[in-house]
Amino acid sequence: MAIKRFTATKDSTITNAYDTYRREQGVSSSMGAADSLQVFSISGSVTTPRDNELSRVLIQFPIEDISDLITSGDIPSGTVVHGPQYFLKMYNVKHDQQTPKQFHMAVKPITTYWEEGNGLDMLNYSDKDSANWSNATDTKAAATYQLDCVRDTGGDTGGKYFLLNDANNITYKIWIDVGGGSSEPTVAGTGVSIEVDISSGAANTAIATAIASAVNSHANWTAAVHSGDASLVQFTSSVDGAVPRNTIQSFKGINAGNLEGLSAGSFAAETFTSGSNSTPWTSSGGDYTSFDDHYTVYFEKGTEDLELNITTLVQSWLRSSDGLTNNGLALMMTSNIETGSVSYYKKMFSARGSQYFYRRPTLEVRWDDSTQDSRADCFYSSSLADQSGNLNTIYLYNYIGGQLKDIPDLGTGEVYVSLFSGNLGNNTPVSSALLLPQGGGVTGALSQVISGGHVSTGIYSASFAVTGVLSNLSKIYDVWANVGWPNRTQTDYTQFFTGTINMNKRSVTMVNTTPEYVTTISNLKPAYGVGEKTKFRIFVRDKDWNPNIYSVATSKQTHEVVDKVYYKVYRVADNYNIVGYGTGSTVAQSTRTLEYTKLSYDVSGSYFDFDMSLLEKGYSYGISFLFDVGGRKVEQPERFRFRVE
Repeated sequence: MAIKRFTATKDSTITNAYDTYRREQGVSSSMGAADSLQVFSISGSVTTPRDNELSRVLIQFPIEDISDLITSGDIPSGTVVHGPQYFLKMYNVKHDQQTPKQFHMAVKPITTYWEEGNGLDMLNYSDKDSANWSNATDTKAAATYQLDCVRDTGGDTGGKYFLLNDANNITYKIWIDVGGGSSEPTVAGTGVSIEVDISSGAANTAIATAIASAVNSHANWTAAVHSGDASLVQFTSSVDGAVPRNTIQSFKGINAGNLEGLSAGSFAAETFTSGSNSTPWTSSGGDYTSFDDHYTVYFEKGTEDLELNITTLVQSWLRSSDGLTNNGLALMMTSNIETGSVSYYKKMFSARGSQYFYRRPTLEVRWDDSTQDSRADCFYSSSLADQSGNLNTIYLYNYIGGQLKDIPDLGTGEVYVSLFSGNLGNNTPVSSALLLPQGGGVTGALSQVISGGHVSTGIYSASFAVTGVLSNLSKIYDVWANVGWPNRTQTDYTQFFTGTINMNKRSVTMVNTTPEYVTTISNLKPAYGVGEKTKFRIFVRDKDWNPNIYSVATSKQTHEVVDKVYYKVYRVADNYNIVGYGTGSTVAQSTRTLEYTKLSYDVSGSYFDFDMSLLEKGYSYGISFLFDVGGRKVEQPERFRFRVE
C-alpha cells in the first residue's frame, strides 16, 4: 500500500474581524467546532483607518501516528530526497459570498501549543473559547475563593445573597434566611436556590458554618470552614472552569471575575481563582516560525482545492534532533496581502467536522512500493539494449506464517546471490557458479557474486546481467546466502533459498506496433470490509490471443508482463476519484516524481495492495488501469467494481 491518509486531529479559525453589526472584534472567539474554515483579509475602512481584519486557519495532524507506522515498517523511512512524500490536502467550500481570485496563501508551522475550542459562530463571533486571536489556550481549572463572614445584627443579613456560576452554566443563588422570616430574593437567571438558615444575631463563625453546610449539599460546589479562621468559608467548584458571577446587594464585589472587599462590617472576599488559565500568543494572531517561507499556494480562480508538498517540514517534525515540535500549521494570506489595501474575502475550506468524508483536511503520504520481479521474464545481455536494459532484477520474499519477516541473519543488511546452470536434466544447479559481467550488484568483471539488498520488511532484491555467451541456457538457478559464493566454505555460511529463472533472448522488431491487452482482476470479491487490506491480482493477456481447442487443452496461458501499469480507484455513483493515477508526473512544489500507484509484478503476474480504510463504507467503487507502453499511456477499457461494507 503506497498511500495513506491522516485526517486532521484539530482545526479552527481565528480572527480579529468585527461582527456583522460592526460592534465587537472576534479576538476572543473560537470556531473550532465549525464544519468549515475561513481565510480572508479585509482592508481597513477609509473613513476610520485601522488595521486590516484578518482570518487565519489553524490545523494539526497526528505526526506521532506516522512515526509509529514508520517504526513498524508500514510506512518507509527515508530522507526528503529518497523517502516518501507528504502532501497537505484541503478542499474548497462553495459559498454565496465573494470569493477572492489571483492570490497567494502562506502555510506556516505553528510554534505554540493550542486548543481547538468548541465555538461555531462564524458571523458574530459570539462563542468565547480558545484558541482565538488573542490566546492559544484557555485551560480550565476549578474556581476557588474565600468568603469572610460577619455577625448578623438584628436580622440585617436576611434576604441577602450571592451568586456562583459553574462551567456547566448553572447559576447558584445562596441566600440568608434569618429565623425563618426572611423573603427569598428574586434573581433572574438563577438555576438553583440554596437557602442558608441562621438565627438573629448569629456570630460570623456560625454563619460561615451554615453557608458551608448548605453549599456542600450541592454536587457542583464544595465548601468548608477554613481550618485557621472559622469566619472564612472556602469554596471550590467540582467542575473545571467554574467562575463566580456578579453578586447583588450586600454581597457585591464579584465583578468581572474578581471579588472586591466591602466596607467595614460586611462580607468580603479574601482570595479568588477564576478557573481559567489562558496562554496568550506571543503575537496576536498566532505564533509561527519562518521555517520554509516558500510554502505558498497560488489560487487563480479562488475555488481550487489546496495540495501542497510539505515533505521537508514533516521530516523535520519526525526528527527530534531538529527541535521542531508538531504544533500544526497555519494558513493565512501572504504578508503583503494582510497588510495591503485590497480586500480578499473569503476563501473557505472544509473542516474535519465536515459531513463529507472525502472533503476533510488530510495529510497524504505517498511512496513507490512497486517491485518489478523479472524472474519469469529475464533476458540475456544484448547489444540491442543499453546497460540498464540488460539488467535483470529478481526478488526473495520471506513469508513466515503468511507475513513478511526479515531474515534474522540478514536483517536489513546485504544478501549475496550466485547463479548456476543446470545439470543434464536441468532440474538442479551444478556445482560451479556462473561468471558475470560487471554491473548491477556485480562489483567486478567475471565475479561469481551478486550483492543484493533489503527492499522492505521480508523482501530482498538483486540485479545482474548475464552475458549472451551463455544464451544456450533456457533456465538458470539463483542461490541466496549470507556470504558470497567463493566464501561458501566458511563455517557461518547459510543458504536461504534456491530458485529458477527463465531466460530469454532479445530479437530485432522491424515493425513498430503498440500491443493491446485485456486485463482481469483474478481475485476480485463483490464486497470488502471497511478495515480490510487486500492484494489485488491482475492477469494481463494479449488482446489478439486466439487459442484453438488444442492449445487450450495442452498449455497454460501465461500472463503478459507490462513494466508500467497504474491503478485508479473511483466512486461509481459520481466518478469521483478517490485515488487517481499516480504516474510520477510532476506536482507542485515537488523536487522529484513518485509513481505511487504503480503495480508490482512477479512470476504470477501484476498486483497491488490496497487498504479499504481509505474508502467510505456503504458505496460502490471501481478500479481502472493505465498502461504505459513505450511512453504511450493507454487507459484500459475494463472496469472492476466492488462495495465497501
